[in-house]
Amino acid sequence: MTEERQFLLEAEDRNKSKSGLTAYEIASQELRAWKTNYGALKSDDKLVPVKKQITFTWSEINAYGLTPTPNPKSNAFTSLFRVQEKTQKHILKNVNGIAYPGELLVLMGSSGAGKTTLMNCMTFRNLKSLTISGSIRINDQPVTQTQLAAQSAYVQQDDLFIPYLTVKEHLIFQALVRMDSHFTYVQRMQRVEEVLTELSLKKCENVKIGEPGIVKGISGGERKRLALAAELLTNPSLLFCDEPTSGLDSFMSLNVMQLLKSMAQTGRTVICTLHQPSSEIFLLFDKIGLMAEGRTAFLGSLDEADKFFTKLGAPCPEDYNPADHYIQILSIIPGKEDFCKESLKCICDAFESSTVGVKIKKYVSANKTSVSEESWTNRRGMISPYKVSWCAQFWAVLWRCWLALKRNPSLTNIKFFQVFFTAILFCIIFGKQVYDQEGIMNIDGILYLLLLNTTFLNITNVITVFCGELPLF
Repeated sequence: MTEERQFLLEAEDRNKSKSGLTAYEIASQELRAWKTNYGALKSDDKLVPVKKQITFTWSEINAYGLTPTPNPKSNAFTSLFRVQEKTQKHILKNVNGIAYPGELLVLMGSSGAGKTTLMNCMTFRNLKSLTISGSIRINDQPVTQTQLAAQSAYVQQDDLFIPYLTVKEHLIFQALVRMDSHFTYVQRMQRVEEVLTELSLKKCENVKIGEPGIVKGISGGERKRLALAAELLTNPSLLFCDEPTSGLDSFMSLNVMQLLKSMAQTGRTVICTLHQPSSEIFLLFDKIGLMAEGRTAFLGSLDEADKFFTKLGAPCPEDYNPADHYIQILSIIPGKEDFCKESLKCICDAFESSTVGVKIKKYVSANKTSVSEESWTNRRGMISPYKVSWCAQFWAVLWRCWLALKRNPSLTNIKFFQVFFTAILFCIIFGKQVYDQEGIMNIDGILYLLLLNTTFLNITNVITVFCGELPLF
């Protein structure tokens, strides 16, 4: 092994403290004490249990993408007229896994390991440029995108909100368009109140969401909780989160992950990706999935991970974050790519032949239904059925747009002054018209200008609003 990784591959006896406990065991005891004093949920903050529990499995997931082939002879001029050649890259390689209800599973790995691609395959998202094969199942039954969307929720990395709506108004809109049509208006409002209480958003329910650097609003941690609250309205049994702690400080990150842990404890299956969690956050996980070079380097409990890497001769050093330790082992060192890739191949092969790896593969292979490339194409082309009628969606969107425009002073003020000064200009030019043939033609011209001005004024306003809200749709 190289000198850069020598400290990661020390003997296990160096990983023992004076008390005879490993760094992992000491950190576990400290976290349990911290949670007892500060991290436990209050009795009135308990989340609503799910009605149906889900065991989510993925089997032999393979993903191929096209990458540009560099041409050393090309330049800025020739690249404009020459079609760039592309080669097929194997991104995910026979990835298997399972997530149980009541558990928080976190996918980790270095940049380019395949975490985001695997998450996209699980949720049938952003797959247009990929060729996918494999099997996605819920409770041992293959699912389509429509079936998965009906039973799951997805919280993306970037928080997308209308900045001029309040927290409660955002949840009301989500309840109006996303909850099933058999719910009455009163039941929808009751559910909104429940979610506000469950996620501790009651104190800021009448505060504008805002936009960082533009519109003053709620904090980053409250934005993350609001994104989770919008998904909890439908009480999903399966929850996907892509980098839920992105852009948050250590305290707010811990707060958000404690919330996800609480959701898992109500019987939900929670799967999320994280880049580099702290030691406190790491010990909240029930299971971890480590990705390396598009393969599964490990998938199991924290204790199983500690034993697995110790057996490989790479125990976690004392007073060291296990997450940092695992990610460093699975990273590619610049200048030593060949050696690192060979090392990662050995680790992935060792996991596949381990007791945990064999058990996972045996489970996901039972009653396996393979999915062809054509089926994946058809599935990602499906659109989830709307929960409410077209009329209900129209009035909900109209109500939301009215609130947003009414509270946006820049749009309303600009429009008012534009109309006001245009009217004054027309009065000055055409105010003293004589009602003869020439005057009638001038009046006909001003009517045309008024119609043209009103039309283009509204068109430009729509373009301004539409471009700003395009990511929401």
